[in-house]
Amino acid sequence: MVTRTNGSQLGRDMFSDEHMRQVVERRAVLMVDHISLQWRTAAYCRRTLVPGFHFAREHVDENPLSFLMSPTMRRDLHQRIYTRIMWMCENGLVSKWMADSLGDWQRCVRQTGGHAADDLTVSDTLASFVLWALVMTVAVVAFLVEVLHPHSSSQQSTGHAKAARFQLKRSRIPRHDYCDMTTRF
Repeated sequence: MVTRTNGSQLGRDMFSDEHMRQVVERRAVLMVDHISLQWRTAAYCRRTLVPGFHFAREHVDENPLSFLMSPTMRRDLHQRIYTRIMWMCENGLVSKWMADSLGDWQRCVRQTGGHAADDLTVSDTLASFVLWALVMTVAVVAFLVEVLHPHSSSQQSTGHAKAARFQLKRSRIPRHDYCDMTTRF
């Protein structure tokens, strides 16, 4: 369960009426497998008759079943169980069980008014791309200005640097008083 605080919930507590009210009020989001979510939500809707849920169109997991097995189970037994489960899924048996147990869960989905959850389109995100293109254009123009027309202040600083280097070289040359040298001879 995704909330601002205390997001981790036990399975038996996650689908309590209080938490389901938080979902309807858009203060929380439940993230569990699709079938469990439909089953629990259908039970809540039967009790309260509150149609206000949005179901994601995409499934997080392709396999609608979850199961626990011991890691020490023999590999061949594990393979046989998995083969049988996949056979039940492929032949529609699991879908039939779910349809029978869920009943009319579609009535839980908000039908009118409010926010409709739709897929994003290019027109929805166009402003972000236009802003990105403008920023990149300004960056390229600034780069070209720097390359093609260097700042005059940088040229002045290079002139000052040359003068400083020349003075540094002059200061390293030992000074001799030529007049004193001639008088010694």
